[in-house]
Amino acid sequence: MTSTLSLPSLSDESYDFLTDLAPFFTRIEVSSNTVLWRQSDSPDGLYLIEHGSLRATYSYDNHTREVQETMVAGTIAGDLSTLSNTARNATTVAERDCVLWRMDLEALERLEKEHPATARRFTRIVLKGMSSIHL
Repeated sequence: MTSTLSLPSLSDESYDFLTDLAPFFTRIEVSSNTVLWRQSDSPDGLYLIEHGSLRATYSYDNHTREVQETMVAGTIAGDLSTLSNTARNATTVAERDCVLWRMDLEALERLEKEHPATARRFTRIVLKGMSSIHL
């Protein structure tokens, strides 16, 4: 499933940390019903949802029903597959018009090279968000 990292958890961070992190995100607008990625696709980046919602649909061979999850503002989508460079585990579609902040793979690599401490801290924040998920 997707992490539920929220903006308030980032707002507790220092100004310098956020200043270092912000340039690696690009603002994009996505229309309702736009497919961001399909299950099994290679990751293209992670997305911080500012406004709108995304729906992830998980299809598993051993399940008869699909599993769906809605992600709302303040959630990061696509983080684990991007950080681990593994195939997407869901098909993700914009449920409503969205404003997203995208960190693509190139930007993540630049962050890791130019600001390694910030990259490690960001990764830890994302992974902490995973620990709050209740399945």
